[in-house]
Amino acid sequence: MSTGKASSMAEDAADEGAASLRSLRLRARLSQTQLADLSTLSVRALRDLENGRVLTPRHGTIQLLAAALRVDPDQLRRLPELSGRRGPGPRPPRASGPRNSALPPVPDGVLIGRDHELGALMRLLGVAQRRLITVAGIAGVGKTRLALELARRVHACESVPVHWVRYDELPEGCGLPGDQPALPHRVRESLRKSLRDSLGTADRTGRRRPLLVLDGVRHARRAEEVIAELLVEHAQLRVVVTTRDTAGTRSGSLFPLAPLPPPDIDQSDALSAIEKSAAAQLLLTRMRQLNPSFELTSENASAIASICLALDGIPGALEFSALGGMVYSPHQLADRLAVEPLALEPRRSPNETRCPDIVASLRAAERSLTAQQQRVLFAMAERSTPWSIPDVVGTTGIPETQLASDMCTLLMLGLVRRTENAEQPRFHVLNTARCIFGQGAQRAA
Repeated sequence: MSTGKASSMAEDAADEGAASLRSLRLRARLSQTQLADLSTLSVRALRDLENGRVLTPRHGTIQLLAAALRVDPDQLRRLPELSGRRGPGPRPPRASGPRNSALPPVPDGVLIGRDHELGALMRLLGVAQRRLITVAGIAGVGKTRLALELARRVHACESVPVHWVRYDELPEGCGLPGDQPALPHRVRESLRKSLRDSLGTADRTGRRRPLLVLDGVRHARRAEEVIAELLVEHAQLRVVVTTRDTAGTRSGSLFPLAPLPPPDIDQSDALSAIEKSAAAQLLLTRMRQLNPSFELTSENASAIASICLALDGIPGALEFSALGGMVYSPHQLADRLAVEPLALEPRRSPNETRCPDIVASLRAAERSLTAQQQRVLFAMAERSTPWSIPDVVGTTGIPETQLASDMCTLLMLGLVRRTENAEQPRFHVLNTARCIFGQGAQRAA
């Protein structure tokens, strides 16, 4: 075959491949500018690829395009303009490190009941220009789901790269022993490499404000060192951390995430109360997903409200309890949970859903308390009705100024929730926590 004919065939293949690459972009509903932002390539480089001017794209270019288009790199390599240009030798190995992309995972369904929290986080990252935010709360409270929506909104509104890292998907061998004071060196290097690959040089020089989400950090204090280094290396990088370790957070802006407010069952109209409750709407959405024929009626409305109250409006527990709705009626499920809110065991279901490990999370929070804070928690756990600050002062004898500080800590750790009252705020221990710590005062005595 002549050289001229071979060159012509290569150019024809490139034209076909450019059309295929363009079709992938259009299928993802992205403009060239948007895909360039996602992949950290220049618009000109992307245009050259689509127009068939680049016959031998680099391995790194394929990786960046695959991450931005949410496709496997091998799928891109099979496109005419990206295949068969490397000669007979083997293709470069896939990059090692965390299984992450420049975009977060696709959220599962609509985010329910977190409009205020989402707006507050957007303002912190935007107007307030906070560079490190830690979203903290007990297991199942919805930290990851809120962070997913935040990442999606930031990317959509600002057209900046968003890098998502699951802490438990860092390279094998990066686990932290209990007595290790800092993240291992290989974890730092893995994060740095991931950022270099997905964010690009422009972001390190401060021309854009990329977002890194570090999801599921087990030890917040140990992660702060590497995060501080990344913030220095990337002039405009913003970091959002999700963690259960509220007590370990020392730097940045702490954003405690509380459960969803349950329905007010004191209202005479239970149906109206459920319509106003985000916790009830989340439970109903999940129940209808599992059982499309389920209907909310005036007969089962009070039971739905009781389920939400028994589970404290914790999203993960509500979603898992919906599985019980496949076996029990709402009244049966409500009666069971009223006696034992922790009756839902973390067993694997057919769709791989797990009940969040709320017990372990609450016990870890309790262990971080001082002796006086434990005393307050155990006293409040002895009754289910809400407490006012004067009530707790009268029961414990702790001065109000000290008690206010202790109550703030209990709220931040997610052990206590606040309910609004016409006269003054009231507080009560989570029902799930009461099951664990209700005998705490006797143990302490």
